[in-house]
Amino acid sequence: MITRFIDSKGRDWTVREVKDPNLAMIPPYLLTDPEFARGWLLFESSGEKRRLAPYPDDWRQLSVRQLEDSCLHATRLEAVPSTSAFFPVARAAERTTLA
Repeated sequence: MITRFIDSKGRDWTVREVKDPNLAMIPPYLLTDPEFARGWLLFESSGEKRRLAPYPDDWRQLSVRQLEDSCLHATRLEAVPSTSAFFPVARAAERTTLA
C-alpha cells in the first residue's frame, strides 16, 4: 500500500512499507542500523528518498502531520553503490512490498 501526502512546504511525498524476508539474511553486524533488517518506511519525493526504522505498526493511520514528522526523522538515503554486495537485496526490497 502506498500513501501520499503533501508536507508543510508543499512537497508531494509517497510513503510505503518495505518488508522483505531476504533482508533478514543480512547479518546484523554488517548493517549500519540493524533495525532495518525488519523493514522500513520508504519516503520518496522528487529526487529524494528517506528510510525510517523502526516504525509504528499503525503507520497507515498517521495524520499528515505525523507522517511529515516521521519523514523528517527518517534517514536520507545515499544510493547504494552498484558494486555493493547488498545492492541486489536493497533494490529488490524497495521494488517489492510484502506488507
